[in-house]
Amino acid sequence: MENLIENSQVISPVPEKKNNLAIILALFAIVLLVGAIGVYAGMKFGGTKTKNTIKTEIPTSIPSLSPTVPTSVPTVDSTSNWKTYTGAKYGFEFMYPNDYLLNDQFLKINQENSPLNSYGLSIIKLANKEKGQPPTIRLGLINTSKSVQEFIDYDYGKEVSSWEAVSKESGLNYAKPQILSIKTEEINKMTCTTVERKRVQSAPNSNETQYYFKNNSTIYVFSVNYGTYNSDTKEDGTQEKLALEQIIPTFNFVE
Repeated sequence: MENLIENSQVISPVPEKKNNLAIILALFAIVLLVGAIGVYAGMKFGGTKTKNTIKTEIPTSIPSLSPTVPTSVPTVDSTSNWKTYTGAKYGFEFMYPNDYLLNDQFLKINQENSPLNSYGLSIIKLANKEKGQPPTIRLGLINTSKSVQEFIDYDYGKEVSSWEAVSKESGLNYAKPQILSIKTEEINKMTCTTVERKRVQSAPNSNETQYYFKNNSTIYVFSVNYGTYNSDTKEDGTQEKLALEQIIPTFNFVE
């Protein structure tokens, strides 16, 4: 019996080695799993996308912004196709629009005591040639020893006297004529005095603009009346006023 026991091999279990192997395998599996998760996360959020990938290229240098230089626009000369009038006898010239009619039949030098528009040159629209009293641009020439300012005061004094006579005779109290403004500027190396005034309101187109030039003993006065509707022409003279503003810079004295 004892021999049997001695000769018998009793195999004891080795649970420690099996447990160690299981732990190693489990740790290895965890490492693989963590690695796989890391690779997947890197590909999804930070790595190269193989599908629907939008590549944004960042330039290595930012181009400098240079200011845009506007292209020069050629100036259009609105008077380039106008007619030129030369009053050789009285030493002047100017340009005027093609669609206007000029009449110098009564052009002569007035004496300072005669009405300003008794003789002179007139310019009206061709379309208004046969229409009543159309708005008119006028040029009057006055022989006087007075300066331009002295003549303006003198002419205004005559206007006030006329207003007083009309008011007294009619019994109506018309508004008194007024000089609204006087300014002086240089045009073509000449002194030009511009007067804005209200004339006797009983007269048609009582608003008036005047342009005065003087050469030796002659005063040249361009004028235009406006501001009252004309039933014949269906106008009030505003277009003539604008036309005269363009005529004035073309005026010159000639030999």
